Amino acid sequence: EQWCVVCVRDDVDWMNLRRAMENPAWAGDTDLDSTAGRLAARDRVNAGVSLWTATMTPLDIQNRCQATMVPAGRLMGTVDQLEDPHLEERGFLVRLDQPGLGPVVLEGACITGSGMAGPVIGPAPFIGEHTRRFCVEDLGMDTDRVEELVAAGAMEAVDRPAS
Repeated sequence: EQWCVVCVRDDVDWMNLRRAMENPAWAGDTDLDSTAGRLAARDRVNAGVSLWTATMTPLDIQNRCQATMVPAGRLMGTVDQLEDPHLEERGFLVRLDQPGLGPVVLEGACITGSGMAGPVIGPAPFIGEHTRRFCVEDLGMDTDRVEELVAAGAMEAVDRPAS
């Protein structure tokens, strides 16, 4: 599915959207010059905007709107995100080696700020990788008892292979 959100917050945004749409005749109706008028005619406005957007890609819609200062943003799929130079430049895309799988790209921090530590992003754990630590440190179990349960097959515990 592909779509683009277009946000008209006020009369200035409406005038800018009209410019982005190259002033179609229907949008020049003076009843639409106010928020109240646009709300009263929302079906007509939605139909007109839908007609305008029907022949463009979400990226084209976003770019045309943003060029006239109308807030707009397209839905970005996974491939779009992987190819987006802005996300790359901001360090949003994190590349790492996932043991057993190889190189992968993950989403990084959605929000960053000065004085804020970045997230710790690493490979996913293996099934049972943290069993011993969890049982001893969090559950307070004796190490020998944990090993007995692992040996009996009651719990799975594996060690991450050295990289």
